Amino acid sequence: MKIAFGKALITPDNYVGMPLAGYTRKDVCRGKLDDIFVHGVLIEEGYLGNLVKRILLISTDLLKLSMLFNNYVKERIFEKYRISPGQILIHATHTHAAPDLTGEFTYPGGVLNTVRGILFGKPADKYFIEIAGKIEKLVGELIENLVPCKMAWAKEKIEEDLIINRRHPTRRSKFDLGVISFKGLENGKLLGMIVNYAAHGTTLSNENLKLSADYIGRMVHRIEELTNNETKAVYFNGPSGDINPITTCGSDFDEMEKDYSHIYEQKGTYEDTIRLGYFLGERSIKLANSIKDSQYVNTLNVKVYQKIFSIPMKDINASFNFQFLLNKLLYWVKRYFLLPILLAKPKPNFPSISLKKKRNKINIYTMIQIFEINTKKGTFYITGVPGELFEDIGKKILDVTPTGKENQFIFQNTNDWVGYLFPLKEYTRGGYEILPTFSPLGGEYIQKEALKFYEEIKNNANFHHF
Repeated sequence: MKIAFGKALITPDNYVGMPLAGYTRKDVCRGKLDDIFVHGVLIEEGYLGNLVKRILLISTDLLKLSMLFNNYVKERIFEKYRISPGQILIHATHTHAAPDLTGEFTYPGGVLNTVRGILFGKPADKYFIEIAGKIEKLVGELIENLVPCKMAWAKEKIEEDLIINRRHPTRRSKFDLGVISFKGLENGKLLGMIVNYAAHGTTLSNENLKLSADYIGRMVHRIEELTNNETKAVYFNGPSGDINPITTCGSDFDEMEKDYSHIYEQKGTYEDTIRLGYFLGERSIKLANSIKDSQYVNTLNVKVYQKIFSIPMKDINASFNFQFLLNKLLYWVKRYFLLPILLAKPKPNFPSISLKKKRNKINIYTMIQIFEINTKKGTFYITGVPGELFEDIGKKILDVTPTGKENQFIFQNTNDWVGYLFPLKEYTRGGYEILPTFSPLGGEYIQKEALKFYEEIKNNANFHHF
């Protein structure tokens, strides 16, 4: 087995004046707190003598990326390096301080200006192509830098109050910190790690007007700093659709259950970004160093499964009350006002979502990707889902992991973005998250397809492996 870690700078030259994605801000970008990058991990396994199979994991310091753009990148990589698109995973960390790519945030201001941006904003096509080119070049560097290695993995629950479920504060939500660790085969030095945790990229508030990778960037920086740049790190965000980092809301969870505004209106600063990033970086190093040498393996067998499916644009019936009427109104505005305008517009090069209309039916097409990594020490899974996964659905995926939830790494915002992915019970409660979501059924369909997928894997269904 061989491994290579690498990164490429994707901070645009003209970042000052660009709109930042994720919030309705008062102004465009006015400076920079830290750079944004695309990070890559290339794993090579040998089989049948001199044949090799490569698995490529890409993480970008961006809010989101569409399936059509990701497919474009994968095709470029395949054409140049012959790595199958099915063996490539592309993730967006969901920082809320990176440039807007889709045009949604073209016009600073409130929610109405965001709607204006969705309808009439200008996608950053030139920047899209620039990012794709840098990813392609990075893959070439990864291939050149492959070195023999051994691998192990571990998880531990973070008990400190770092995160909060903004819709259910009194849950006192906790999430496992996971690492997939790689050491040099001969010298045993820690070469790098894949890190997985769950928290929105929002330590910086909507008042921030400066570019940043948020806490993710500070976590990677801290790992490199503490290891004299000998250990690399790549971060993939877990199911954090309703999980925020705690910055200024405090820890009176009972009070926040009564008034959610304490959470939604946090005013975190760069000090909070550094605090969370450094904490996760230091704990990741500690966790990786705690893995015994006897747990490392130098061979593996990877199976990759992926499923493309559709989610219908349709509403659900629920108890007749004010929230029911509000949800109906929002649905009708999106279905019969916004979508017809979007469908009538000239199609952008990289549409935000993969829409298909047939008569009166509208569907969005998306995908789930699962990596099954088999070793002599056991089997673990990486599950890539296409949006902001709510905590409850994340737990259900963990629970169906064939080898136990301690052997599962969930990456949200992977290969696509289709909005917030919530259980139907959350839809009937209402809230902000209902607004920027294509279909109320998105979360239910993702949950159904993921659980069905794992059931088929357990039953050794006849899949085509990439």
